[in-house]
Amino acid sequence: MIVVPLGIASATPTAIRHLPSVALWREGSVYLFDCGENTQMNMLQAGLKRSKIDSIFLSHFDVDHYSGLMGLLSTLQLQRRDKELTISGPKGIKEFVNWNLQFSGVELGFDINYVEIEEGAEVT
Repeated sequence: MIVVPLGIASATPTAIRHLPSVALWREGSVYLFDCGENTQMNMLQAGLKRSKIDSIFLSHFDVDHYSGLMGLLSTLQLQRRDKELTISGPKGIKEFVNWNLQFSGVELGFDINYVEIEEGAEVT
């Protein structure tokens, strides 16, 4: 298992700091925790393939934690992904993602499994 910090310690991008995102690489799969702006570029620079993302976990709805999500989903569609993706996050994540996809006219060629977590819920 390898933990790859893609963006830490900043709510605004700077020349040396990027918005929040951490990748966990395990047995050929990537698990992405938060998806701030520039996550895709940082993954490329770290040698992580976007096609290997199995799950995305969003910690909360502050824009710096999800600002790269819709671009990433669009890229996965352009790369013709057909493997299901799991997105876990706060209650409302399904509505948020589906509304943004509909608004932007992006039709995904893969299914998304949503896991909505109630505030204060214990996650195991």
